[in-house]
Amino acid sequence: MKTVGIDIGGTQIRLGIFDEERNLTNIYKTENDRLLGGKGNMDKLIHYLEESNEDYGAVGIASPGPLDLKKGMILNPPNLYGWDNFEIIKYLKERTGLP
Repeated sequence: MKTVGIDIGGTQIRLGIFDEERNLTNIYKTENDRLLGGKGNMDKLIHYLEESNEDYGAVGIASPGPLDLKKGMILNPPNLYGWDNFEIIKYLKERTGLP
């Protein structure tokens, strides 16, 4: 099953798809739109995954901090306007069902 990697940056969000042998097979890049905040920007990535009609086994996330790793929350990163106190793990699990 394929794996998804998400890299959240201040100006751009990148999503990589990896096959079973951990080879990068696809990349999706989109602007980190300040007006959309965490949910709106994650929705763009989720839409891309839904449109791909692939089966995914897990998601990994790289995000600037500060973070609350126990709660799976992005706290108040200075370069991510609109992402304060965003429960990213909970949101992605609810929307995708992926661990």
